[in-house]
Amino acid sequence: MATYRLRAPDGKVYTLEGPEGASKEELVQVLRAKLAERATPDPEPETESEGLFQEIGEGLLSGSSKAVQGLVETGTLLYDLAADEDLTSDVTQRFENFRASLGLDPVGLPGKAAEIITQFVVPGGLAAKAVGKGVKVADKVLSPKDIALLPAQIAVDPIGTVVKRTAALSPKLKGETVLGTKFGRQKEAFRKGETLKDLSKPEKFALGAATLGAVAGADVMVATDDITTIADFFEGGPTQTIREIGLSGREEALRRLGNKLKIGAETGAVIAATPPVLGAAATGLGFVGDKAAGVAAPVLSPVARAVRESSAVRKTSDYLKDLEKRRLQDTISRAGGAETTLKNIKLKVPLIDAEFKFGEALLSDFLALFRPRGYLPYDIFLSRALIAEEGTAAITRAKATLASFQDNLTEAIESYRKEYGGESNLIKQQFFNNVEAALTATKTEDLNRAIAELPENLRADVRAMANQLDSAQSAVLNSDYFKNISRVTGVNQATGEVTDPRNAENFRQLIRRNLNGFLRRRFALFEDANYEPTQQVLNEAIDGFLGDSDATLNYLKELFRAGVPSDQRLARLGLKRDGEDIVLETVTQEQARDRAEIAANAFLEAHKVKNRGLTETRTTIARDRLNPALFLRKGGLPLYQRKLLGEFLDVDEAFLGTVADLAEFKAIDQFYGKIRNSVDTNPGLRNLFVDMRIKTPEDPGSPTGQALIAQQRNRNVSLINLGYKVLDGRVGKEGDQYGLLLPSLQAIGEPGPLLSGYGSLQGFAVPKPVFDYLSRTIQGQELHFTGIGLSALSGLVQAKSAVQYAKTVLSPITQIRNVTSASLFALMQGNIGRGGNLAESYNLVLQSFSRKPEAEVLDELTDMQRRGVLGSQAELREVQDLIRKGVGTKELESEVFIDGLKVVPDYGETVAKTKFGRVVSAGQKIGKSALKTAEKAYAGGDDLWKIYNYKFEQQKLRNALRGTSADEAYQIIKGRPAPQGTRIDVEELIKDEAADIVRNTVPNYNMVPEVIKRLRKVPIMGNFVSFPAEILRTGAGTVERGIKELSSTNPEIQKIGLKRLTGTLFTTAVFPATLQNIAMSLTGVTKDELEAYKKTLAPPWQKEARLIPTGRDEKGLPLFINYSYANPYEIVESMVVGGLNAYEEAKARGLDPSVGVAAAIERSTVKFFEPFLGESILAARIFDVTDFLGGRAGQTETGARIYSDEDSRPTKVYRSIMHVADAFIPNISPVSISLGEPSVKRFARSWIASTGLLDEVVSPKDVQGIERQIAGELIRGMTGLTEENINVARGLEFMGLEYRQDRREVGSIFNRIGTDKNLASSEAIFDAFVAANEAKYKVDTRLKIKIDELKKLGVSEREIKNILKDKVGRKTLNRILRNTFDPYEISETTEDIMKENKTWGLVPKSRIKAYSRSQDRMPLRQEALQQEEREPTVRESAPPTPRTRTRNPVGTTNINVPNVQPPTSPVSQTSPILIPDPITRALAEQLEARRG
Repeated sequence: MATYRLRAPDGKVYTLEGPEGASKEELVQVLRAKLAERATPDPEPETESEGLFQEIGEGLLSGSSKAVQGLVETGTLLYDLAADEDLTSDVTQRFENFRASLGLDPVGLPGKAAEIITQFVVPGGLAAKAVGKGVKVADKVLSPKDIALLPAQIAVDPIGTVVKRTAALSPKLKGETVLGTKFGRQKEAFRKGETLKDLSKPEKFALGAATLGAVAGADVMVATDDITTIADFFEGGPTQTIREIGLSGREEALRRLGNKLKIGAETGAVIAATPPVLGAAATGLGFVGDKAAGVAAPVLSPVARAVRESSAVRKTSDYLKDLEKRRLQDTISRAGGAETTLKNIKLKVPLIDAEFKFGEALLSDFLALFRPRGYLPYDIFLSRALIAEEGTAAITRAKATLASFQDNLTEAIESYRKEYGGESNLIKQQFFNNVEAALTATKTEDLNRAIAELPENLRADVRAMANQLDSAQSAVLNSDYFKNISRVTGVNQATGEVTDPRNAENFRQLIRRNLNGFLRRRFALFEDANYEPTQQVLNEAIDGFLGDSDATLNYLKELFRAGVPSDQRLARLGLKRDGEDIVLETVTQEQARDRAEIAANAFLEAHKVKNRGLTETRTTIARDRLNPALFLRKGGLPLYQRKLLGEFLDVDEAFLGTVADLAEFKAIDQFYGKIRNSVDTNPGLRNLFVDMRIKTPEDPGSPTGQALIAQQRNRNVSLINLGYKVLDGRVGKEGDQYGLLLPSLQAIGEPGPLLSGYGSLQGFAVPKPVFDYLSRTIQGQELHFTGIGLSALSGLVQAKSAVQYAKTVLSPITQIRNVTSASLFALMQGNIGRGGNLAESYNLVLQSFSRKPEAEVLDELTDMQRRGVLGSQAELREVQDLIRKGVGTKELESEVFIDGLKVVPDYGETVAKTKFGRVVSAGQKIGKSALKTAEKAYAGGDDLWKIYNYKFEQQKLRNALRGTSADEAYQIIKGRPAPQGTRIDVEELIKDEAADIVRNTVPNYNMVPEVIKRLRKVPIMGNFVSFPAEILRTGAGTVERGIKELSSTNPEIQKIGLKRLTGTLFTTAVFPATLQNIAMSLTGVTKDELEAYKKTLAPPWQKEARLIPTGRDEKGLPLFINYSYANPYEIVESMVVGGLNAYEEAKARGLDPSVGVAAAIERSTVKFFEPFLGESILAARIFDVTDFLGGRAGQTETGARIYSDEDSRPTKVYRSIMHVADAFIPNISPVSISLGEPSVKRFARSWIASTGLLDEVVSPKDVQGIERQIAGELIRGMTGLTEENINVARGLEFMGLEYRQDRREVGSIFNRIGTDKNLASSEAIFDAFVAANEAKYKVDTRLKIKIDELKKLGVSEREIKNILKDKVGRKTLNRILRNTFDPYEISETTEDIMKENKTWGLVPKSRIKAYSRSQDRMPLRQEALQQEEREPTVRESAPPTPRTRTRNPVGTTNINVPNVQPPTSPVSQTSPILIPDPITRALAEQLEARRG
């Protein structure tokens, strides 16, 4: 027999045996017959899946190689066609060999999909893009209406053709027509918000046809001969490929080229049919397109309107509004004070006669905790929420200016050094001095002179910096506080009288003089814990104090501030008493110098961070503190004192810090000013903010005037006595808790009221709930237990946040998942399709990372920051805030001032300057840069979708408002008429509304309610509690806004609302279920298999999770992705799924439906509170290793052992420390600590395995026995998706341990009675035996149910037996597997104890034997669990039990069993009404009834 090789149409070569000299036709016939006999033409065995990411990686590489193969074969086929050769067959074989050598054999849906995408979709997309760039489109002629809507920057010629862009727009399009001569210009114009006419129908058709042809042509080029068509699947149709065997040369080339063309034709047909099919599918799945929305919205709008205006909704809304109003007005009604007008005086405190019950007060305050605005009106709350964002926007702009300066500075230094020589540091310091002179110049000529002395390339940058400072300083001079200094006076809380306001004008003039040239300073004392001045600096300081007697006296007094000094001590310091005062004594020059040196050292000690900025006692300050003391003294301390503190000039810090200070001042002033200006116009605010000023009448000496003054005083005293709080920043006898009482203020008298942190609200009184919202408490410096406890608590909170930071911000997987999961925020709002540009949003985020973004982009970014759209990532902002502040009971070091100037850097910089920081100084800069980059990336993933949503919402509003007037637009958006006489800027109106939508529909840290801010400071509870709270708030906000929009009278707004509501339904319900169902259909994994896994082997966090199957492993078990990790709305789904599961469990037990409903409500409630009240990551680690206060004594929540009881104490301590330390290891680290032992992480392990390095040190298999593939881990890192497998062995181990624990509890039921020394009743022993037997029956039944579920997964009985036999016992396990019961037996240990206690003789052995015989081999039935409690450990005595085999496995003859409680140690009984779990409670009630 001879051996022949023959190539089939699928490209594969087959080996055949036949007679010598067989013809080709004969061989073809033999091959056809053999292929017809086989179910599959593939001669190779089917390849098993190697895991999701491994298959995706192989698919990407295989598809890429096939695309190249297709291109090469296209050329060789044309050659074969012309030359009648067979070159293509050789090319095909070489590519097949190449893929085989790399092991590229993708199987399953993920692998094949990746292969198809890279082979066909990517080339087709590139072809479509190339065609789009080349299609010519004529300029569009606009109607007058269209022209009126164009931005002012667009120039339009008389006939309406858009001509040119001005320089204000994108430089890329400058000088071109808006549409230009290439397709895509109109899209660019639309992106910029410009309104242009659409393409004509012929143009659309031409463009579509060209694109379709390009995509189909690309697929023809890259197709290989192993690709089958849809017609092949149905075995008929015009595109069915030819699979003729035995062809060669020209015939084979024609066959393969024809197949390529058929693939291209089918591609074109599929693409043409896709849009209508997808549209219909989207509508069916919950999405509504424009046309469908236009039809459905008018029909559904009345329904939405009816819901909003329904009696129940209206009554609830009215009651809550009234409740809030009455809560705030309650104390006013009791204080009295009807409106009284006397000449020019009007007391705006209305008399309200309303009773307010204590319960309503609690309810009102409780609801206020969950409202982000608390008791403030929304618009005022928003001003406060955006205070930080105002500073962020200013700093963003300042950083861009500074980046240009820094780059040019480097060039200037190098140029100067080359020309004139000198050291770079000295040159830099010289330039810095000139920059400082420019930035602190008070006159234009001084500014110009300082700039002229700088190198030419620095002048524009420095002038821009000066201009920005000047603009910010002008904002301060125009601030509400500055304009109203005359009314910012203090209030005597005892009498309600104000201080003399005549100092105000002096104060105003002082600020005006010093503000121009204000610049923040930096001092080495505050940044270096070991700073010591040089001897030269110290000598200059001593000379300075010698010439400054006032300063010398003041700082010598600091030495005995805590007590009264003795005369001897005064004498040693060169001081003496002058009545009650202390003055300088006349001394010799040498003594004077010694005294000055003491004063200099006292000055240093007084200004150390640990000695400044602290109150003596616990006190309350403004939460958002306005700090006018920043501007009290232009020069700050005298030069010799600044040198002593180690002043150094850092232009970067000085400029940025000054911009930040001024921006913060402006934002806080706007907040307080908005309240003050609204009090007179908003009647509701008059009840919240009561002006306590004593208004002086025109004739104060007259009886009428005196009566009015007395009336005001009485009102003030009444309000204070009734609990109103005065906004007065003064604390202590000096009225200064921040080191702000400066010598420069002595000339203008008592400064307290003028330096109040409440700005122009100083002297207003507010109800306590509002006061609590506007203020915060700080802890004093005394070392009592409270202070120590708060410091320790702060440390724990910071540690908790550091762990969260390490596991999120420093986790590449979480970084990717942060981007992908945030896409659902857009889906939730229905923001898909035309109206948004994700590429543009991505570009803006990248530009925000840039040091010098383009001017246009910078304007856009800062505008979005000011509106609170950007920079508000809930998780990142939470950990940053808590790491920096802890529990927030102390003033931050960054708030220490020298002459009102902030001088201490932020938290991270302070730590970096410690001894530890200097030890690692080499890596400080790199480390800090890396952390900043990670933070930017994490925030950027959130900002990407916020920008997208913000722009999408703008476009929807523009479409809705097209053709309306400004007043009509205001009415549509605000729902009320525009204020008369007010010019409405429609574009600003749209941006404000779009920003408000994004803030209230996408998680935003600025909107977190007060209760969550407090909860996040509990170190043992919750992880990122701000995020789930925001998910719930924004989810409710989305539904509320959708209903509001749908009930609008504007048709376009109605469509927006309908799309938002359908997006919500699709995102939270339809999409997850559809995704799971599709995945199950494609992978063959069934719902029963997933549920079986959840009921048996799944860890707690997967019980209610949605698992998306991705395939099967080599054992046939499901592989899956936990979709809950990628679903930000998982909390909502888990509540629903958890409730349904609880109901089904109760139903399966045969309990009453009402009990099932109660169980569902309870489970949903637990799931609701779980993110907030569950253990934090750090707390869980601590509880794992401790055996007190609820600790798990060396065991994780899932049952994994960290240490065993047999381990030595040092081993336990070591493994415990390592286990806790692992919480702080960033997820980016290649190593971790698993169960107390160091371990290489999966990516590093897979990389090591792929290289073959360190094989003897690092096992390729992890602790679960899984060998990870590098391709799969790379895909995991790029997608953020983690494919998980079912670890049967580990799950069975835990199951066996759980059974063993339950068996111990079973034994304890009998042992509590049987081992009692005072036992005197055989009946009690028998009843205890019966109770233990019943408990064992239920334990065995539960295990049987779990084993049955495991079999549904495909776990073999052999594997179950091999692992469980040692934990369960061979005999018992065999019985359970055969579904028969093995009765309880008294253990030998218990028997020995009873014999020792001489009670063994009381055991009714024959009766127990007979009972056990009646129970032996009873079938295990789930119905027996209907009377069980959740955990056998909660039962202290057994319920009565049937004793015969009839009707149920434990009999039906009811025997009344008395309580089996030993008389010497009674067992407490719990009332059923006190049991929280409804199922257990129902069972307990049944048992209680039977006992009765």
